[in-house]
Amino acid sequence: MATVSFEHSGSSGAPQPPWGWSAGARQTVAVAATCFLVPFTLGGELGSGGAMTPEAALSRHQWLQDEFIEIAGSAPDRNTDLRSPAELLEQVRQALGLTVTDLSRLLDTSRPTVYAWLNGQEPRPEVHERLLRLEQRAAVVAACELPRISKLIRRPLRCGGTLLERLQSGAPLEQALDELKTLAQREQAGRQRHKGLTEAARGSREALDDVAVPLDRRG
Repeated sequence: MATVSFEHSGSSGAPQPPWGWSAGARQTVAVAATCFLVPFTLGGELGSGGAMTPEAALSRHQWLQDEFIEIAGSAPDRNTDLRSPAELLEQVRQALGLTVTDLSRLLDTSRPTVYAWLNGQEPRPEVHERLLRLEQRAAVVAACELPRISKLIRRPLRCGGTLLERLQSGAPLEQALDELKTLAQREQAGRQRHKGLTEAARGSREALDDVAVPLDRRG
């Protein structure tokens, strides 16, 4: 009867296996050997009628305690995106303030096809990958919290094109986003200044109207 033996290193300072392989390779060999050999011992030793002898139980316990054997279940892939195409499209729309026409241009397809995806139809795998990349880039834009994004995304940029065109072509977004942040801050300051001037003018007008009212008509 053939015998397979491994040097065990259960404690510190114990001898290591003589092979020059990496730990991962040793684990692979050990697991493969376990899968091949252990089923033949599950019923006990040969001639025992399937009964488990104390010696066989001890041998199996020592085998399964070997530090070179690692048995683990397959964990789910945490990077798997479980969102449907309709959910991804809706998130892109909300993040960028887009129309269905914009989405069709970004994904190089037709409006009816986009509507079909929004209603639950599955796109081709390569289109789904493109949609995932678009959603990731849309999330980068949304993180900037740009006001009036539906207008800013179409604004011509000094660095070339518009943000919408850069999303469509796959060009880098960093420079465009920096420019739009500066532009949004400047426009916000202008609106605040205009609002302050309007309120001041209204107050002055109300004061003049009050002065122009005859004394006998004042409350």
